[in-house]
Amino acid sequence: MKKLFSLFMLCAMMLTACDKPAPTPTPTPTPAVEFTITSANPMDFTSDGGNGVISYTITNADESLSVSLSTDAEWVVIAEEVSDTAAGFTVLKNEQENPRTATITVTYDKDYTIVVNQAGAEPVEQPYTLTLTSAEALTFSAEGGNGAIEYTLENPREGITLEATSNAEWITDITVGATITFNIEANDKSEDREGAITVSYLEQNFTVTIKQQAKNEQQGGDEYTHELIATHFNGKYYGQESSSAYNYYIFVSDIAVYSENSFDYTDGDIYCFDLYSSVKGNSSAQLPEGIYQVDTNNSYAAGTCSYDYSYYNPVTDSGIERRSGFESGVITVSNGRLEAFIYLYGGGYHHVVYEGDMSMGFEQ
Repeated sequence: MKKLFSLFMLCAMMLTACDKPAPTPTPTPTPAVEFTITSANPMDFTSDGGNGVISYTITNADESLSVSLSTDAEWVVIAEEVSDTAAGFTVLKNEQENPRTATITVTYDKDYTIVVNQAGAEPVEQPYTLTLTSAEALTFSAEGGNGAIEYTLENPREGITLEATSNAEWITDITVGATITFNIEANDKSEDREGAITVSYLEQNFTVTIKQQAKNEQQGGDEYTHELIATHFNGKYYGQESSSAYNYYIFVSDIAVYSENSFDYTDGDIYCFDLYSSVKGNSSAQLPEGIYQVDTNNSYAAGTCSYDYSYYNPVTDSGIERRSGFESGVITVSNGRLEAFIYLYGGGYHHVVYEGDMSMGFEQ
């Protein structure tokens, strides 16, 4: 009986084992999206700009995704049309000399960054300009002396130097610097003479006429008819009221000068020099160093002494004896010393020296 039961159980177990279901199959995984930029990164452009193309490949594309481009740079313009393989953009012209960089973000399954570099514009070479800022004609006495020509040179070219030459042998020692200085030899002839200094820079130039008076035999050649060692100095700064140059209106004398129309009525001499300089000052400024030529044309240019407002006044305790204008002359200011050589209209060759403070003292 036991054997029959055991056999029965064995058959039941075998039948149960034969009814077990088959295992569930493993699902096939979805292939991952692959997005690859195939164009250059970074992308470089000249200052002129131009069109650019970002190319890419998409493997196992996801139909729920689309390619888009964006940038924060105003000078990069994204094209509206985007294909499955490429997208375009435009780089605008760079008007500035500095280079610039921007980024373009390409978005698909995630963000991809493209760097855009653009070169700066080539520097624009400004035109050079050579300008004479002092008088076009300078007159010297027979004694000669030193002279100066003032000029400006804007936007000079590297390696190119200014040149100054003369057509007269008696104009010597021409030196080019911040100003052009030169020397006039004494004229021992009985005739006036005239020469010129030509200043050139590449294709631009100007010419300054140099005039020199003949030796005046009646005045004893180079001998002074009057000399003054001045002890007083005063003046007023007028700025640019009548000229693009800066006006210093000064008095040197051996008597006190309080203002333009106030001075000691004692025996003495007053010289008034209406000087023009390229140096800007103020009401308490010092008279600038320089060489000032008497200018009978009243150009009021830097480096001149005007004819109309310059004169010599001999004074007595009774008042002014007379007023004499300047026919020609030169006033030199250097190292705290003023020295003037002046020919008066009507005759007379004066030599004036002043050493000391040369600040503008008149009230404005």
